[in-house]
Amino acid sequence: MIRTLVRPVQRELQRGKGVVVAKQQQQHKRKMSGLVEKNYFVEEWNGRREITEKTFKFDGKTVPSLIGLALIFPGFIYFVMKDELKKKYEKLGYNVKKGGDRDMM
Repeated sequence: MIRTLVRPVQRELQRGKGVVVAKQQQQHKRKMSGLVEKNYFVEEWNGRREITEKTFKFDGKTVPSLIGLALIFPGFIYFVMKDELKKKYEKLGYNVKKGGDRDMM
Protein backbone atom coordinates (compact mmCIF):
# COMPACT_ATOMS: atom_id res chain seq x y z
CA MET A 1 0.00 0.00 0.00
CA ILE A 2 2.86 2.36 0.76
CA ARG A 3 4.39 1.72 -2.66
CA THR A 4 1.15 2.68 -4.36
CA LEU A 5 1.16 6.02 -2.56
CA VAL A 6 4.88 6.72 -2.95
CA ARG A 7 5.20 6.11 -6.69
CA PRO A 8 2.75 8.82 -7.84
CA VAL A 9 4.37 11.31 -5.47
CA GLN A 10 7.83 10.45 -6.81
CA ARG A 11 6.61 10.89 -10.38
CA GLU A 12 5.20 14.31 -9.62
CA LEU A 13 8.39 15.37 -7.84
CA GLN A 14 10.45 14.24 -10.84
CA ARG A 15 8.30 16.38 -13.11
CA GLY A 16 9.26 19.42 -11.05
CA LYS A 17 5.90 20.31 -9.57
CA GLY A 18 7.12 20.26 -5.97
CA VAL A 19 5.02 18.96 -3.10
CA VAL A 20 2.03 16.86 -4.06
CA VAL A 21 -0.92 15.94 -1.89
CA ALA A 22 -2.28 12.47 -2.57
CA LYS A 23 -5.94 12.27 -3.56
CA GLN A 24 -8.27 10.30 -1.37
CA GLN A 25 -10.52 7.84 -3.07
CA GLN A 26 -14.17 8.36 -2.22
CA GLN A 27 -16.22 5.37 -1.24
CA HIS A 28 -19.38 4.93 -3.28
CA LYS A 29 -22.54 5.27 -1.25
CA ARG A 30 -25.41 2.90 -1.83
CA LYS A 31 -28.63 4.52 -2.84
CA MET A 32 -31.21 1.97 -1.72
CA SER A 33 -33.72 4.44 -0.33
CA GLY A 34 -35.12 5.20 -3.75
CA LEU A 35 -35.68 1.54 -4.60
CA VAL A 36 -37.35 0.37 -1.39
CA GLU A 37 -40.97 1.29 -0.80
CA LYS A 38 -42.50 1.20 2.65
CA ASN A 39 -45.28 -1.29 3.19
CA TYR A 40 -48.31 0.42 4.72
CA PHE A 41 -49.33 -2.61 6.79
CA VAL A 42 -45.85 -3.14 8.23
CA GLU A 43 -45.59 0.52 9.20
CA GLU A 44 -49.04 0.38 10.81
CA TRP A 45 -48.08 -2.74 12.78
CA ASN A 46 -44.83 -1.12 13.96
CA GLY A 47 -46.73 1.94 15.12
CA ARG A 48 -49.24 -0.13 17.07
CA ARG A 49 -46.46 -2.21 18.62
CA GLU A 50 -44.69 0.92 19.84
CA ILE A 51 -47.77 2.29 21.61
CA THR A 52 -49.18 -0.99 22.98
CA GLU A 53 -48.48 -0.09 26.61
CA LYS A 54 -50.49 3.11 26.18
CA THR A 55 -53.48 1.51 24.43
CA PHE A 56 -53.72 -1.76 26.41
CA LYS A 57 -56.81 -1.92 28.62
CA PHE A 58 -56.80 -4.21 31.64
CA ASP A 59 -60.38 -5.17 32.39
CA GLY A 60 -62.60 -8.21 32.90
CA LYS A 61 -62.40 -9.19 29.24
CA THR A 62 -58.61 -9.42 29.13
CA VAL A 63 -58.10 -11.40 32.37
CA PRO A 64 -59.21 -14.81 30.99
CA SER A 65 -57.05 -14.49 27.89
CA LEU A 66 -54.02 -13.49 29.99
CA ILE A 67 -54.53 -16.46 32.31
CA GLY A 68 -54.93 -18.76 29.31
CA LEU A 69 -51.79 -17.52 27.59
CA ALA A 70 -49.66 -17.35 30.73
CA LEU A 71 -50.70 -20.54 32.58
CA ILE A 72 -52.99 -22.92 30.74
CA PHE A 73 -51.29 -23.04 27.33
CA PRO A 74 -47.73 -23.63 28.68
CA GLY A 75 -49.13 -26.23 31.11
CA PHE A 76 -50.87 -28.05 28.26
CA ILE A 77 -47.65 -28.09 26.21
CA TYR A 78 -45.69 -29.41 29.22
CA PHE A 79 -48.04 -32.34 29.84
CA VAL A 80 -48.25 -33.28 26.15
CA MET A 81 -44.45 -33.31 25.83
CA LYS A 82 -44.07 -35.28 29.08
CA ASP A 83 -46.53 -37.90 27.82
CA GLU A 84 -44.74 -38.18 24.46
CA LEU A 85 -41.36 -38.67 26.15
CA LYS A 86 -42.83 -41.32 28.46
CA LYS A 87 -44.23 -43.25 25.48
CA LYS A 88 -40.92 -42.92 23.63
CA TYR A 89 -38.88 -44.28 26.55
CA GLU A 90 -41.32 -47.15 27.11
CA LYS A 91 -41.05 -48.03 23.42
CA LEU A 92 -37.22 -48.05 23.70
CA GLY A 93 -37.39 -50.49 26.61
CA TYR A 94 -36.92 -48.23 29.62
CA ASN A 95 -38.90 -48.78 32.81
CA VAL A 96 -40.50 -45.38 33.34
CA LYS A 97 -41.49 -44.94 36.97
CA LYS A 98 -43.89 -42.31 38.23
CA GLY A 99 -41.04 -40.15 39.55
CA GLY A 100 -39.53 -39.76 36.09
CA ASP A 101 -36.53 -42.08 36.56
CA ARG A 102 -35.58 -44.22 33.57
CA ASP A 103 -34.14 -47.63 34.28
CA MET A 104 -33.57 -50.40 31.78
CA MET A 105 -35.95 -53.33 32.17
